[in-house]
Amino acid sequence: MVRVRSFQENDAPALADLMIEMTDFYGVTVDPDLAVAKDVIRQAQRVNIAVAHDDARLLGFATYTSLYPVRGLLAFTYVQQIYVAHATPRSPPDAPRPTRAGPGRRGGSRRENPDRCPRPG
Repeated sequence: MVRVRSFQENDAPALADLMIEMTDFYGVTVDPDLAVAKDVIRQAQRVNIAVAHDDARLLGFATYTSLYPVRGLLAFTYVQQIYVAHATPRSPPDAPRPTRAGPGRRGGSRRENPDRCPRPG
């Protein structure tokens, strides 16, 4: 079972490995002198990090921040990065597969109350 929780310092080595995997995925080189696990702990003091895990390992992570106030004196959470480990199954084998929107049907998200948050312009 996959669970999500806030980053804890003992996650640093595994999270560092995931972050290096992510940079490899994007084709970015990491400075070999960077102590990634120590840097993760240092950065976690300023950045919110959530980790997804099962009983055996970390499966992914997300970095995010909340902003307040934004338009209408509301809070807003901004997700900066989401990464799921390459070895993590994307869905259970017996899970229903998503279908594409057919003619006359719209895909994408739906606004629950469009008057509360009108589209610009």
